[in-house]
Amino acid sequence: MDFTLEDVSGNAIDYRNGMLAVFDEISAKFTELGLGAPRFFTFFDCGVLDFLPASVLEGQWELSWNHAQHDLVFVAPSYMLMHDTDARLTERGRRLRAAMSAEAIFATQRNRDWKLPVLHLAECDGLKLRVTAQCEGRLVLDPTDPFGAGDHYGFALEGVDPEVSITKVAIAQDDEKALVLTLNAPLTGPQPVLCYAANSASSDEEFKENLGALRDEFEPAMQNQTFFNDFKTITI
Repeated sequence: MDFTLEDVSGNAIDYRNGMLAVFDEISAKFTELGLGAPRFFTFFDCGVLDFLPASVLEGQWELSWNHAQHDLVFVAPSYMLMHDTDARLTERGRRLRAAMSAEAIFATQRNRDWKLPVLHLAECDGLKLRVTAQCEGRLVLDPTDPFGAGDHYGFALEGVDPEVSITKVAIAQDDEKALVLTLNAPLTGPQPVLCYAANSASSDEEFKENLGALRDEFEPAMQNQTFFNDFKTITI
């Protein structure tokens, strides 16, 4: 499933409900043909800066934790792929997406969980903002910052008072699947929102998307296969 740039709903819930309607229609056709329930695969599309509306970014998050009875697998964040200036995949980007999709398909066929790190809960206590993720392995804040996300690894605050900012991002000491963000002042503002990979872009010609440097310990099982050869240095 690849449908984000084309969305014109302008609303996160409408986007999610529209995707669920598509899943329903495909599932009904599978049942009609006696094929059983389908499994859907998609990338968490972050969008080239200013190209993808915030409603679609939110809509994907809504879909990630509320996809009804459907078997939905988010393969990886799309900022790891190579894009042109119109937010479309280049040839190298398409090959890498195919390789990553194959990894996810083979893993789930072998009854192995495939969980792209998705941030599900943020709780603030004083100057500490604790963020809990769903993921396969432990979280990693990549010190090499391969895509140029910056000091805060792609995290930012919106809807807060101007003096409130993030000063540090770290893995929680008591939970390898949680983060602790340190703030310089108590969280105040009209509608505080924590963003990840939603407000920054690299100067790299192939990686112009909203970027981040949060990952888990995933390593390609098929890294010696031909279609992975060009991408061994890319951190996922």
